[in-house]
Amino acid sequence: MEQDGDAYVTGYTSVGDTIYWLTVKYDPQGNIVWGDTIKNELGRAITLDKDGNVYAAGNGGGYWITIKYDSTGNILWKDSLQMRGYPKGIVLDDSNDLYLTGVLGSYVASDMLTLKYNTERSIVWMDTIDVSDYDNAEDIAVDRWGNLYVTGYVYNSDIAYYDPYTIKYKADGNVLWIREESSGLGYGVGVDTLGKVYVAGAVFVLSALETRWLFIQYDTSGNLIEMDTLDQGDGSEAWGIDVDQAGNYALTGYALAPGTTAAWCTDLYLKYRDVCIDTCLSPLVISPLQDYTPIVRVHNGSYEITEDFDVNATTDTSGVILYSSTYSIDGSFPGDTLDISLSPWSDIPHEITSARLRFTILHEGGYDMVPDNDVMSITLYIRPVIDSAVAYDGTTPGSGIDDDDYIALYFSHPMNQIAMDASSIDSLLSLSGGHTWLDGSGLIGNITWSADGKVLYVFLTTTDSPPTVSVGDTITPDDTLMDIYGFSCIDPVVITGSFGPAQGVLCKEGFILEVADINTGRISFIYTVPTDEPYRIILYGVDGRLVEEIKGEGKGTYHKEISHIPPGVYFLRLEQGEGVISRRVILLK
Repeated sequence: MEQDGDAYVTGYTSVGDTIYWLTVKYDPQGNIVWGDTIKNELGRAITLDKDGNVYAAGNGGGYWITIKYDSTGNILWKDSLQMRGYPKGIVLDDSNDLYLTGVLGSYVASDMLTLKYNTERSIVWMDTIDVSDYDNAEDIAVDRWGNLYVTGYVYNSDIAYYDPYTIKYKADGNVLWIREESSGLGYGVGVDTLGKVYVAGAVFVLSALETRWLFIQYDTSGNLIEMDTLDQGDGSEAWGIDVDQAGNYALTGYALAPGTTAAWCTDLYLKYRDVCIDTCLSPLVISPLQDYTPIVRVHNGSYEITEDFDVNATTDTSGVILYSSTYSIDGSFPGDTLDISLSPWSDIPHEITSARLRFTILHEGGYDMVPDNDVMSITLYIRPVIDSAVAYDGTTPGSGIDDDDYIALYFSHPMNQIAMDASSIDSLLSLSGGHTWLDGSGLIGNITWSADGKVLYVFLTTTDSPPTVSVGDTITPDDTLMDIYGFSCIDPVVITGSFGPAQGVLCKEGFILEVADINTGRISFIYTVPTDEPYRIILYGVDGRLVEEIKGEGKGTYHKEISHIPPGVYFLRLEQGEGVISRRVILLK
């Protein structure tokens, strides 16, 4: 049958005393598209190539006959081999080489015969098997490597009955293995993508005094995996078998139920296979400041099958993959429920508000009967964070806090711009160490949001005495501070910057930061720190956002470079103890 549903049949019929070989093409509705008859010849087997050409094999007048038709029923060629007997099986490999197998001889004495045609219609090789007085080849199959499998039966005089007989050939005709089982007839053969071999046939069961369907399975090396009988009623025989890529198989033949005549019967045998994603166990609202570990629960619902599979997790936004991790499961037993932790997702972009988390089960050569539950896609929501909180000296230079100093809080997302004043700021943006935003009179300056809601400016006052807020304090937001999507900003941030002059040097001698005003490709600088205290170097963008931070300790002179950043205007700061040096830097390509 073709993929579009057209079906082809070959066989024979009689008109009066005359036998005709009959080959017919049907459309999917069962209408005859074309038919061809050949007098005094019998059709035995048929197959198709990828181009829709039809190959039929039969016999007549002491010849094995092979005919090639195009898809419209025109005969492209016909070949006859003068020898007694008849072909029973026909198959094409991926190169369109053609193989026939069948009976050489007569009903009195016969051998198995298998032969190969190349695409030029020349016989490449021919092999006969002579085991007993009556040897019969019934069917042939080819695997994805080009190996051939022939099944049939040979006479066993010890039991006065037949034995199923299966042969594996290489494409060049060399025999790889032969297997003969005790008692039975092989009628059909199939092979799956792993090279497992399946044989259908019939066997006489002495204890029941009846014939039953026979099923045999071998591994790719010819080791017997299974041999079983199926009771379809006395006289029943399985005449054909088809195998899918997963090793599920369908047997067809005839069956005889009690009180009935023989009828055609097809049994499909499927091993239920399903590994499914059950649920996501990891949180769906995450902080970009912390590694996120995707955790998923999977279940092996397969019947009697131990499964090997991979679990893959990805995150993406607008189709751009941000993270991917795969975890391999070897030997999950039927009924197992497993909680799988993937590798952590680090470096979560601050600026994104959500990402798609997708779990996928990947089967290695396996087959899943419920593919819909192999994938789960859910939305991860990224909480807003304060990227940086920077203290600035106002227009009037001076050390310490004065009335024009302020702190700018830079948020990763547009915020809900909640109103703040002296009565609420210490609870909405609480400070470490018991510090306060309010001056000695309990007052504070203006608190305003930028138009896009991503920067909060807090202006300080010094009525009676300055506020105790200071560089190095930790700000912990209240969960009522949310982005415009309704997710709370709760991660703390440390205040950096300085309330002193922007370019000032506020420490003893020997504290130096040397950097050119204009740099190309990278920012290169030399600095000297005079004490063993911890220090840090901070690079800010012109918008106040933190770009790079370098931490160290130990006095001395050092050379550093900062690269892999885009061209623009930056501020480079060196901090140690109370000492601060800040320089404006322009970076060119």
